[in-house]
Amino acid sequence: SHTVTSRWEGDSLVLESPGDGLAANRDFILEWAPAAGALPGMASFVESREDGRYAMLMVVPPAPREDELVGMPTETLFILDISGSMEGPSLAAAKRSLNTFLQRLDPGDRFRILLFDDSTHWLVSDPVYADPVTVEQVSRQVEQVETRGGTDIEGALAEGLAAWPAREDTSHRRIVFLTDGAVSNEDQVFRRVTSGLGDVRLHVLGIGAAPNRYLMKNMAGFGRGVCSFIPDSSDAEERIQRFLMRLARPVWTDLELDWPGCRPESYPAALPDLYLGQPLYISARLPESCDSTLVPRLRGRTAGGEYQVDAVQTAGPATGVGTRWARASIDRLMNGLFEGEDEDTVRAQVLEVALSFGLVTRYTSMVAVEEFASSHEDPKTCNVRNLAPQGSRNDRFLGHGGTGRPLARLLGFGFLLAGLLALVLSRMW
Repeated sequence: SHTVTSRWEGDSLVLESPGDGLAANRDFILEWAPAAGALPGMASFVESREDGRYAMLMVVPPAPREDELVGMPTETLFILDISGSMEGPSLAAAKRSLNTFLQRLDPGDRFRILLFDDSTHWLVSDPVYADPVTVEQVSRQVEQVETRGGTDIEGALAEGLAAWPAREDTSHRRIVFLTDGAVSNEDQVFRRVTSGLGDVRLHVLGIGAAPNRYLMKNMAGFGRGVCSFIPDSSDAEERIQRFLMRLARPVWTDLELDWPGCRPESYPAALPDLYLGQPLYISARLPESCDSTLVPRLRGRTAGGEYQVDAVQTAGPATGVGTRWARASIDRLMNGLFEGEDEDTVRAQVLEVALSFGLVTRYTSMVAVEEFASSHEDPKTCNVRNLAPQGSRNDRFLGHGGTGRPLARLLGFGFLLAGLLALVLSRMW
């Protein structure tokens, strides 16, 4: 996504930004792909710290094969964000992504489309089959969509889930959510996802130069789905093709992880499906009872039947593995708030992990205290520019949820003063 230079230092690849650095107005995206074989594989990375041993498992999906790209019939609810923060390149990328989705559906698949800003608007309210004529008609309607209003993701989810019909067949039911996530009520959104999805999978496509990755990854995590990002519209079609390929064909399901001789604390606790083109990461804290000479085993169900694989341990020490586990542990503890856990208990547990690993959370922060003055000149105040996401208009990026009531009150007060002044002057003359 940015211009960088790179060089190898032994087994490490070092990336650097040329010149004066990178403008912090969009995400830095580095894409890489593990070497894929004919069957799923798993690598193991272990880090030893003073407080114990930590492991990270990377489960690599197999290389895609043409004869495996036909999936079960699907029923898809597309939810498209058309709020003011999506104006410009973000909405263009979202519309292009949605139309690419529609064109890739099979004629036996059904879909609906819900638009939302600070309210909801059905573009396709009843499930329709994705035959070529219908897809062409709906695609033209999608192209006419324009931005407006604020952003109410929680309300859009509530509307979409409430309108979902009772299951009538064995089709795979899913929601594909397209948004930049420019909201501040993430907790309400998470509660809606955890309480109302049932057996529906929730997949999230982040749109724009600076999407709310925290919101989107957690939405997809709670929804047992896939999360991906489209930074702009230039390569949206290629990215959406890969995204849709993953959604259509989970290659390894019903996963279970066995650790010989011990039971580590690992995350995610409930393993999701493994999709084409997207590795699965598992973080674990190993108790002392774990024999370092034994390797974990992952088993599950593939298209060819039951399959299991042992982890291949990488050579040499690994760094950052423990910190990755700590972040996953904190995420799981914080998720307990959406499931009714006592906040004081959660706070105490989060503090214990965060302070041990030096992590910033809702309850911890990093503060630098200057013990002595670094300058003897008089202090000066200056304005620091806060960049809007690349491609967004500064006057349209913030949510449009405010009203004109304060301005009206001020104007009314001003007119009242003007009237009183006119009255006093008329009596004086």
